[in-house]
Amino acid sequence: PLLSIYKRPVFLVVFFANLITFCVCFLKWDFHHFFKWSILFKLVDFGGLLFGRLIGGPKLTRISPKKTWSGVFGGMFLFFIGYILIEEYLDDALNILDLFFIVFLVVVGDLFVSYIKRKFNVKDLFALDVVDSIVFPYIYVMFKKGLIW
Repeated sequence: PLLSIYKRPVFLVVFFANLITFCVCFLKWDFHHFFKWSILFKLVDFGGLLFGRLIGGPKLTRISPKKTWSGVFGGMFLFFIGYILIEEYLDDALNILDLFFIVFLVVVGDLFVSYIKRKFNVKDLFALDVVDSIVFPYIYVMFKKGLIW
């Protein structure tokens, strides 16, 4: 049953969207920028997990019942702290609205993959669970920097 997800068109679309995004990132950016932004995006996930478990509170959505509003704000907090710490090394500072939108895209990406997993009754999508939340923000940051389109 677990391997049957790999035959589904939705899985293939999500998988290849991830693959194409990462290939474009590697071709357009140097590794250091890619790595720094990856850390920032994953800070939102880590903050969500950490603060969501420590504080708890109201659920964010039925799509992913373990996600809470405290987790979203905790992820946002860690993202902003991380951004402040490494901003001078990014060479591509963004305005505050862009940063809030990036946090939003991280959460939406995570919820999108959670929705697909629930729809197809799959517990684990292996590598996609690691990169689920960073594809949408990568596309946005690359667009803002003029690396695509």
